[in-house]
Amino acid sequence: KVVALVATRFRSDLLARLLESLHRQTICPIVAVVCDNGPEAATVETCKNSPLPCEIVSPGKNLGFGGGLAAAAERAFGKFPDLTHLLVVDDDAILAPKDLESLLTSATKHSAGTVAPFLIDPSGKLQEVPEPVSWSLARAFRAVGQNLERARALAPNGYPMAWCIGPCLLVDRPTWLRAGPPCADMLAFGDDVEFSLRLSAASPAWAEPSVTVIHDPPSAKQPASALSPQSSDPL
Repeated sequence: KVVALVATRFRSDLLARLLESLHRQTICPIVAVVCDNGPEAATVETCKNSPLPCEIVSPGKNLGFGGGLAAAAERAFGKFPDLTHLLVVDDDAILAPKDLESLLTSATKHSAGTVAPFLIDPSGKLQEVPEPVSWSLARAFRAVGQNLERARALAPNGYPMAWCIGPCLLVDRPTWLRAGPPCADMLAFGDDVEFSLRLSAASPAWAEPSVTVIHDPPSAKQPASALSPQSSDPL
């Protein structure tokens, strides 16, 4: 049983798009636990109207990336004690219908506690790959730039991951409990990287190139008030 965790702030339009993509999954999360870092009435309304069941956490202030996910995870473990995995997903991510199923399959196949996909932009260009444990593979990825197919060809079956950024991560229950939630006191970029390093230290972590999740953040022209204080992105 998978529970999706989302931290969001003043981005109800993006949240609605994400929740719709989660609802379309061939293996669907049982619920999305959404931490409303606003708070904002539109976020509450979006969750109420979502085709995917939602549980809203309203801290009454902006907890940022780490604090928001920690609060959502606490609610998830308390209300859904039989959950097996947490899907940490950014409100500006878009998943294709088989993405969660493929991540779960990869986790089982590779005995991985954490699985991360490749990230692409809306045009299909490569945006980010999970950082490999292998330095030679990391250098090879840097050489291919935004060419998705060339990057996939370097490791078509996936590879052990050292760390990654956090728009989409599948984490099993024991790994999350060993690693602990994201830090709530990060003051600059890197909170998701620090979290992923703890995850990969807690149990094997795997990069799955067959899964490409669209990461479509808003324009840089968006007012700063809509952004998390810990990061340019709530995830």
